[in-house]
Amino acid sequence: MVAVGSKTLEDFQVLDPKHLGDPTYLSYTEENRVLKAKELHANRCLSALTFLHRTRYHQVLGVGRSFVDRGWITERELAEVMSLPKDSPKDLTVASKAGAFFKPLSTVQEDHEMGDDG
Repeated sequence: MVAVGSKTLEDFQVLDPKHLGDPTYLSYTEENRVLKAKELHANRCLSALTFLHRTRYHQVLGVGRSFVDRGWITERELAEVMSLPKDSPKDLTVASKAGAFFKPLSTVQEDHEMGDDG
C-alpha cells in the first residue's frame, strides 16, 4: 500500500451503520441500521466465500474461519458454503444458487436477539 501511496484506514469499523449510503435506510431506527449493516456485510462475506469456493477452494476454510472469528458470519453459514458442490459452474451466483445465505433483516434481528452464533 505504501509503495503506491495509499493509506489504510486504521479506525474503520466495517459494521458501523454510518456507512449505509442507500437513502432507503435513513428511516430505519439506529438498531435496525446496525442490523442492516451486519446483514449487508455478512452477504458480502458469503459472496466472497462462494467466489473462492469456485476459484480457489483450498482458501475457503481459512478465509471463512477468519470471518467467523470476527463475528461477520456464523459457523452454520460457513458450513453451507463448504457444502456447495465443488464442481459448481462458473456462472453460479450467490443470489440464485446460494440464496439461503442471504438472510432477511427479520432473521438477522432474531439471530441477534437469540445470540445465535451458528
